[in-house]
Amino acid sequence: MKKIITLIILFIGLNSIAQNKFEKGYFTTIDGNKTECLIKNEDWRQTPSQFQFKLTDKSEVKKIQSNQLNVLEIYNKFLFEKHKVDINKYSNNLNKLSNKRVSIFKNKNLFLKVIIKGKASLFKYSDNGVDYFFYSLNSKIKPLEYKKYKNNKGGISENLNYQKTLRDELNCKNINSNIKYREDSFINFFTKFNSCSNSSNKLYIKKNRKGKFNIYGKIGFGLSVLDATSTSAINLGLELEYIFPFNNNKWSLFTEPTYQSAFKTINTDVVIGYTLYAPPSNPNATASLPIYSNEKVKYSSLEIPIAIRHYLFLNNKKVLFINSGINLDFPIKFNEKETKMNKNISFLLGVGYHFNNKLSIEARYNAPKKIISESNIEYANIQSFMIKLGYSFN
Repeated sequence: MKKIITLIILFIGLNSIAQNKFEKGYFTTIDGNKTECLIKNEDWRQTPSQFQFKLTDKSEVKKIQSNQLNVLEIYNKFLFEKHKVDINKYSNNLNKLSNKRVSIFKNKNLFLKVIIKGKASLFKYSDNGVDYFFYSLNSKIKPLEYKKYKNNKGGISENLNYQKTLRDELNCKNINSNIKYREDSFINFFTKFNSCSNSSNKLYIKKNRKGKFNIYGKIGFGLSVLDATSTSAINLGLELEYIFPFNNNKWSLFTEPTYQSAFKTINTDVVIGYTLYAPPSNPNATASLPIYSNEKVKYSSLEIPIAIRHYLFLNNKKVLFINSGINLDFPIKFNEKETKMNKNISFLLGVGYHFNNKLSIEARYNAPKKIISESNIEYANIQSFMIKLGYSFN
């Protein structure tokens, strides 16, 4: 376990210096000063509260808060602008929904992400997992009003006033305004409107932003600890991974149905023979000692981990990663007769390395779990440390 913790500390240290790329851009502070620099591209899902930047490749990394900025741009990729806008903050948590349809707006200075620049421009602000969209039509930036609320029947309704706004103010050749309150829907609508209005479209979005599925064959070798005794262990699995399409593809969710088995040899009370023994101090004095039989204890199960993975990209071919999640363990066989085996949930932790998008190696620790219900039976707990090798079928 100490080795795992050491690896995690090393990983965090590397993560702090080698994660996302620093790319060319600039920022303008609230007092009007403009700084050309290299900005760390973190492919932000939520509106960031701070940014990291360097003046040159070899300069030290510095931080600046978004409330100190008027504009920040990574050229042709991300543009943030500070604007004073009306916003109606709400929660998507069903337990915290308002029972009023009407929005209550407050005027605030917000650091908005620019999505489209054109005759009609589109902006977004994200906070606590909620996206708020705004637009401008050659003038003041206004909200695209939307909220969920509880209706008088106890159900969930939606205020879709943004659709009326699009229909009334951004109508061109009957473009359909009955769209979802989602970024991709707004991008499609505003792109069509600007094209219809003979206006250029400047898009600040990551093209072809999609998730990705990976499939790996896995084999693991290592040690399992049945109570206090270390035993050899082996497992075979198939990993199914989905890489999320944000934050530069650094996060994924995976499962890995795995067959695992552990072995332990113990002495029994069955005498199968005798041997003569002579102590070195008196070779002429012999004694007859019993020989006991050995019994191999075997535990096998189907293990289904569900875990999050975080990647650290060193370059296009070399990638470090860390896993954390839970194991769902379904026992298959145990040598003890008439014992009731437990289904288990336990914690897992792992660190590893991908090479050339094909091969992987991982050190994984599976926390202790109780495998037998009867407390008087030995070998009731098991934990493991495995080295797992993987091959991508993609």
